[in-house]
Amino acid sequence: MRPLAALIFLLITTTLFADELQQAAKLEQQGHAGEAIAAYEKWLASNPNGATWDRTLLHTADLMSNPDRAVAMLADALPKLSSDSARHTAYVKIAQLDELVGNWTGAQESFQNASLTPGTKDFASLLESARLLVQLGDFAEASGQ
Repeated sequence: MRPLAALIFLLITTTLFADELQQAAKLEQQGHAGEAIAAYEKWLASNPNGATWDRTLLHTADLMSNPDRAVAMLADALPKLSSDSARHTAYVKIAQLDELVGNWTGAQESFQNASLTPGTKDFASLLESARLLVQLGDFAEASGQ
């Protein structure tokens, strides 16, 4: 009887988590970005091992109008991301957002991390890292990249 109860619980919670994501997507489509972000964040917190966790996190960051909040969320999530591809995307997003708010050092470091992510061949991020090093006046480090 216990295995059956566990299976029923799993089915119910899986359905609830799917419903939460559907509700968040519906809020987003209706133009309620703040409410959608809150719903996505609730789902992310309650379902850290979900199959779509990485994708949902990256999408939630894209919806945020506050770049500092998006950077903080992505930076906190980096160790939790399940794939190198998701980590690479997060580093690039962090770099772009840091550059947007004038955090050149943070942007340079994130572009460099993106270029060094295993399994990726990202010359564009390496070039962005070197460009920011030149902008920061670190010509020796820039030429070494």
